[in-house]
Amino acid sequence: MIRIFKKQEPEFFRTWKKRMKAHTRKPSYADLSNQKNREIKDRLHDALLEEQGELCCYCGRKITSDNSHIEHFRPQSRYPDRSVMYNNLYSSCIKYPSKGCIRHCGHFKDDKFNERLCISPLDAGCEERFLYTLEGEIHPRNKHDRGAGYMIDILNLNAPPLTLSRKTLLLQTLPPEFLDTLFQEDLQNLRNKFQERDSYGDYQEFRQVLCRYIDQNLG
Repeated sequence: MIRIFKKQEPEFFRTWKKRMKAHTRKPSYADLSNQKNREIKDRLHDALLEEQGELCCYCGRKITSDNSHIEHFRPQSRYPDRSVMYNNLYSSCIKYPSKGCIRHCGHFKDDKFNERLCISPLDAGCEERFLYTLEGEIHPRNKHDRGAGYMIDILNLNAPPLTLSRKTLLLQTLPPEFLDTLFQEDLQNLRNKFQERDSYGDYQEFRQVLCRYIDQNLG
C-alpha cells in the first residue's frame, strides 16, 4: 500500500454535489456515472491520479486514466452514504478486468471490508506495516499483524503479475551487490530520492516497495 495525503476536495466536485442537492436529491455515485456527468467524473479521476502521483493506491503500480478506475475504499454497496465522499475515493489499477485477467487491488477487493482489520491509505505508518522480499513478495512486517495480512489477502497483493514486477524492479534497481557498496547515509539519500515526485509531479513506480526495501537494509 502507499500512503496518500488527501488534498482539499476539488471545488468543481463540491459544486456539482451542491447542485445535485439543490435540484434533485442527495448525490450518489450512480449520478456521477451518468453520461451527462461524464466530464465531472473524468475530472475527478484526474484529480485523484494527480493526488496519488499516478500510482495505484494499493499496489503502487504506475497508472493513468486509461488503465485505472475510481475506487471506493469503503465499498459503496455497503456504505452508500460515502459513495461520493471525497476521502473515500481513490484511483486503483485495472480499468475493466478482461476475461482471464488476474484481479488484484480494487477489483479483487470488491465489497470485502472489515472495519477492524482494514488499513487505509490515509493511515500514518501504513507503508511500514509491510515488508518485501527480493523475490517480490509482500508480507506483514509483524507476523501478528492481522490487519496487514488481511489487506494482502483482500487485495491479492501477491498476485503473480505484481510479484514478478516487484522482483524485476528490485533486482534492477537495488541488487544485493549494489546495496553492499553503499553506506547508511547513501541508502538514506537514495530512499529520499525515491520519495520525491519527478518534474511532472509523478512518483517512481512501486515507490513504497523501493523505500521499504531500503528501510529493511537500513535495519
